[in-house]
Amino acid sequence: MSIPVAITVVLADPMDGVRDAWRDLLAGQADVHVAGEAASVAQALATAGAVVLAGLRFPDGTAADLIAQDPRPVVVWTFLPEDERRDVSLDGAVAVLKAGTLRTGLLDALRRVAPQ
Repeated sequence: MSIPVAITVVLADPMDGVRDAWRDLLAGQADVHVAGEAASVAQALATAGAVVLAGLRFPDGTAADLIAQDPRPVVVWTFLPEDERRDVSLDGAVAVLKAGTLRTGLLDALRRVAPQ
């Protein structure tokens, strides 16, 4: 019997409540492990993990800045509709999830983009 390798995820958003909600959504998944948390782009870049789950805006930049500087897959979760986030290019994000995405959608995205 093989033991699945855990996907290590960095939760990156300036709001504690958002990171708490993501942690709750990921809780109990044998193949997903929260490796660390970050409240800024700089902290996200310095935190080890295979995949970054990121909000749209940070005190020191945006998800676009993180995507441009980080070679890891970045999954962006946003509360803003597309027409309100046009100033932030999400080119390079491996997935963009809208708030309200069900837990299964988040898990599917993380599993799909995690390095094998």
